[in-house]
Amino acid sequence: MASGAMMALHALLPSPRDGANASPSLDGSCAARGVSIPHLSFATDLLFNLEDVKLHCNQGLSTQSQLVAMLRSRVALEKHYANELMRLAQQSQLEELERGTTREALGKLKAQYLNTSVQHRVLAESLEEDVLKPIEELHAINSQKAQHLHKTLNGMKKQAKAQEDAYRKDFGAFEKQFRETAATFAAAMDAGFSSTAIELQYHQQLMQHQTEADPQYAGDATSSKPKGAVALQSSFNNNSQKLVNWLLASDQHRKDNLCSSAANALESRIDMYRALQSVMTDYQHIAEERIANFTTNLRKHVIFESSALANEQYDWQMIAGKIESVDAESDLRDYILIHHHLHDLPSMTVSDLCYSPLATAILPSPTAKPCHPLKRVPIEIGDVAMRRIPLDYDGNQESLAQILVTRASTTVKIHPVALAHEPPAATSSPASLEAVQFDQLRIDCSAPPAARRSLAELQEEAKTSLRVAPAQEEQTEFVSNDDEADDDELLCDSHER
Repeated sequence: MASGAMMALHALLPSPRDGANASPSLDGSCAARGVSIPHLSFATDLLFNLEDVKLHCNQGLSTQSQLVAMLRSRVALEKHYANELMRLAQQSQLEELERGTTREALGKLKAQYLNTSVQHRVLAESLEEDVLKPIEELHAINSQKAQHLHKTLNGMKKQAKAQEDAYRKDFGAFEKQFRETAATFAAAMDAGFSSTAIELQYHQQLMQHQTEADPQYAGDATSSKPKGAVALQSSFNNNSQKLVNWLLASDQHRKDNLCSSAANALESRIDMYRALQSVMTDYQHIAEERIANFTTNLRKHVIFESSALANEQYDWQMIAGKIESVDAESDLRDYILIHHHLHDLPSMTVSDLCYSPLATAILPSPTAKPCHPLKRVPIEIGDVAMRRIPLDYDGNQESLAQILVTRASTTVKIHPVALAHEPPAATSSPASLEAVQFDQLRIDCSAPPAARRSLAELQEEAKTSLRVAPAQEEQTEFVSNDDEADDDELLCDSHER
């Protein structure tokens, strides 16, 4: 029976060739069908590396967790960046303070800030929906699978340990009895008993036990029992009888129980490794799904980032064209033409500086009334008696445009800043020096280009007439004569009084 049990155990064990390609299923159906794993796998090549596989799974879960945290922070950062861009664009008033091409360029810049804000918000939503959520969901699923596999491994270990403990208990009892039997056999040999006679008696009683266990052979065994067996059996002493009784049928169940326990323990171990193969396959599936999920969703991440970068680069290139097309001459010319109707400089005289509202608004008069110069004639007694200051209301009728510094060319000339630091050439009067300083920036408003608005259109918008002074090719000088010098002296004396 012991040999039969060992044969049964041999039948449970897979052959060496089948063992290399064994299926990870818990039952033997897959092995019976001859299913093989053509490539490397956890279930075959890492069957005895359970701790390494568990560590690999835990590291993969940690990687997933860190990636989820990083993507969640990136999404929050993109949303914050979009909100800040929108706030900056909405609070700014760039285009409201400028005109012309400068206003258009600044307006495009503000619109681009808003557009960039929208693009980053869309990028954040795309990353959250199509990249973050799939990785986060798979991380939750893999975490649950890992916990379930850990519980399964613990249950398998408990079952295998229970079988091992049962076998160890039976084997301990058998080993104790076997040592006692060996000691009894050695004592019998020392006493002079024949080992051949003991072996003959063992086989006779073993045959008798087998015959009694089977009713079919009970009668034959009783009739065929040799007569000399009783005499031979009675010739042994107690030690020999004790040895034979343990070796033969009376204690046969001990050996059967031990063989059964060994078979159960080995079968349980085989089942445990089959279940372990299934667990290894699940660990491999977790790793494969994690890597495939990384590849798919991070590819989406790259596509979203590349698209957002390409769109933003294209938009900024369009803004660059608007900024390059800013025309300072056109903007300043339009500004001058729009506001030029407030005051007509060519038609003004020097006397207008004393009572013109615009002039007095810039430089207010020291008295409540507009300040006029005194007459060049001596003060009369009648003026003193009537307390009337003899002001000159009819003098100083020279053209103001001729007195002040005017344009000296018909084209726009913006001189470098270096000219402001260079000393001008020697001139005959301070007026010429001032003329050189004003000559550093000249804007001609007499002949607008065809691509710009005409002067008539600007006049219609301003609802006023505009007279443009003809350009002069030479610098003007301050008028200096004896009469005007006398007027200046009288004016200064009046102010002092």
